[in-house]
Amino acid sequence: MTNFSIQNNSNISFGRIKIPKINWPKPQLLHQSKTLDSIADDTFQRTLQIPESIIKDKIDEKTFNNARNFVMKSINGANPKEGTVIINNGKIVASKVCSAHSGSISGDKILRLAKNPKNNISVIHSHPKTSYGNTMPISYGDFETLNKYPGLKTMYAIDANGNYSLLRKTRKEKISDSAVKNMLKNQYLSGYVNWMNKIDDPDCENLVDLYKYLKFEFNGTEKQKLELLDEFSKLQESIDDAGYAAGYIDSFWKKYADKLGVFYETNFLNLN
Repeated sequence: MTNFSIQNNSNISFGRIKIPKINWPKPQLLHQSKTLDSIADDTFQRTLQIPESIIKDKIDEKTFNNARNFVMKSINGANPKEGTVIINNGKIVASKVCSAHSGSISGDKILRLAKNPKNNISVIHSHPKTSYGNTMPISYGDFETLNKYPGLKTMYAIDANGNYSLLRKTRKEKISDSAVKNMLKNQYLSGYVNWMNKIDDPDCENLVDLYKYLKFEFNGTEKQKLELLDEFSKLQESIDDAGYAAGYIDSFWKKYADKLGVFYETNFLNLN
């Protein structure tokens, strides 16, 4: 799973969220949402939808479709890579094809634009298919960047079929950093681990066990803890690449988006 971020080195980049974890009894395998194998043809037999949010973003349909086509093309080739398009006040100001799982757009100009609350920036980026065949919706990391910079107004994730998952700010005030971190720790992460605990997969089981150990039993050194957190991050990476978290992330946004000052919408086929 990728998340979009703007770094202090003036790069806009994608990275993975690192998650800790919890302990629950093991229910049966959680059935995943529909695979794209059974419904992909339906996408190409109908006109791709245009999100109503582009009106507030001051983006005309032609510009949105040009951006969508750019990021779609980047993940539909023989060597899929993530693409990014940045639009400010209805005009494309940057675009780039990055790596398979991460990427960046460098430049002080982008950072200045993002810091200016008078701007109306939309970030349109692609999310590739997972090994399961579904697509991860917009991430918590995307939200953290959206919340951090006043010039950013909307984040769009586009799947290989041109469908979208988006977060758009609904209030001008920034959610405090402490509130964002508390939501990540207390609601998002605990729910994430709870969800993984319901999936009959070795990586999911190891992730839950490691989280339990770190939270309730670990008493080693800081170096040892960092090594275990790195192992946890690798497990989460594998789990997200498999697509197990797609349904959870979708359910999280439906429940908590309003509390975080954003509007969430998706028409990903594997989530509807």
